[in-house]
Amino acid sequence: MVGPSSSQLYLVRAMIELMLEQFSGKGSSRKDLDANTLQILDTFLKQSFYWPYLLDFSGTLVKCCDLSQLWYREFFLEITNGARIQFPIEMSLPWILTDHILKTQHAGFIECLLYPLDLYNDAAQCALNRFKRRFLYDEIEAEANLVFDQLVYKLSDQIFRHYKQTAASVLLEKRFRAEAQRVERKEAYPGPARYSAALLKQKHVQLLGRNVDLSLLLAQRMNKAVFKSLEYALQRFTSGDLTGIVELELGLECNRLCHRMLSEHLKLDDFDSLLEEANGKVVSPMAKSTVHIFWEIRYDLVKNYCYNDATCRFVPSKMPLEEVVQRAVPETVEPLYMWGSKSLNSCWEAICRLYRGFFGTPHLRAMCRILGYQGLFVITTELQKILKLLLTQTLHLYVTDLQKLMPMNISVPVNCQNNSQMIFAFYLQQLKPMRYETNLRMRTHQCLREVGNMMLLMMHLEKCLTMEDLADMFHAGPFIGQFPQILIPPISPKEGILTFTKHKIT
Repeated sequence: MVGPSSSQLYLVRAMIELMLEQFSGKGSSRKDLDANTLQILDTFLKQSFYWPYLLDFSGTLVKCCDLSQLWYREFFLEITNGARIQFPIEMSLPWILTDHILKTQHAGFIECLLYPLDLYNDAAQCALNRFKRRFLYDEIEAEANLVFDQLVYKLSDQIFRHYKQTAASVLLEKRFRAEAQRVERKEAYPGPARYSAALLKQKHVQLLGRNVDLSLLLAQRMNKAVFKSLEYALQRFTSGDLTGIVELELGLECNRLCHRMLSEHLKLDDFDSLLEEANGKVVSPMAKSTVHIFWEIRYDLVKNYCYNDATCRFVPSKMPLEEVVQRAVPETVEPLYMWGSKSLNSCWEAICRLYRGFFGTPHLRAMCRILGYQGLFVITTELQKILKLLLTQTLHLYVTDLQKLMPMNISVPVNCQNNSQMIFAFYLQQLKPMRYETNLRMRTHQCLREVGNMMLLMMHLEKCLTMEDLADMFHAGPFIGQFPQILIPPISPKEGILTFTKHKIT
């Protein structure tokens, strides 16, 4: 069955419309057509109005979906004839809609973020095929490129901020959350967002005849964001003392978790490769963190700290004998490159503040995990060389100079042997020349402190490294066939039956 052509439908409608106009006039005769027939013709005329659109359904659908006129805002486009870009993107409807979705961050609107860009496709189609004006297309292309660049820039920041806040919230201790909730300060988890399903996997975005891989562009931006976060974490550590190593480890763990969540939807570079590049291991044999840890140990920890045997901690000396180490001030960055937001930054700063002011087991274990065997070998080897020089040269010279100031033989008089005060006064008088050599004595004590601090540091490093090795061995045991031994020997079924029978008889 073949439908009527457009010409046939037009003629039929014109004839029926003419007949209805003649019969509706005053003084006209109605004897040829009755009222029922006129009603049928009128109904047919009204219903057949939609038939041309149904017969040309493809063209009708294209016209209905054509939103090009939403971009053609003013007639001033024709005046300059494309001599300059006339309208900023803030006045363009596609960018107004896109920017509104980005600002509101509504989970239901995220899936529609790319829809307003179709207005540029319709406007370009209209400029080339209907208006046949190249300068209009150039205007549309320039604006579309700028809008898409801004979209990728803002969207990548929002995605990275969302996943960074999620990672920081996951790692935040439940005890800290409970304490914060007790004082009526609740740190909420980030709200749900449909980035993964809606945008992160878009590889074929059609824009002005081009096929844009949005997933690749976002992956490049995420690599840069993760790399910048790692750089800032390392810069913040290298700008402070050695007690900030716990904060560095927590920051690296947060970035690692953020990278792992992003890698589920984007093809990112390997995290260890990014960390090595940020840490300077690509262009240098030693990492920035390793060099900074060694210098802090050599020129701050062993010189200006005292060891507390009760707490097994190194604490800053109240009377430092060496000059205070001058450190650079870290640059200021946005909160998203630290922990994701200002509130999360304050929470983690409160946690990291607990590890400031001393150097103990938490810092040593973090040092073992960050440096690894290679970094620990480098640092311990250099410390052994320094320790050997202190013992064989510096301390030996100081002790030799002190020996010259001491008498060759000191014998306590007989009348002083039973009186401790007299004995003390006697030795004080005999060692009077050495007492006046304050500078020499202080240098000797400082050298002894450095030697003791180095030996204690390496002893505690060995303990922490042993604990880390044991933990790794226990975790790897099931994978290499090493299972815990059964302390109670198994009972065979026959022995169990005999034991049950004996108990029953007795």
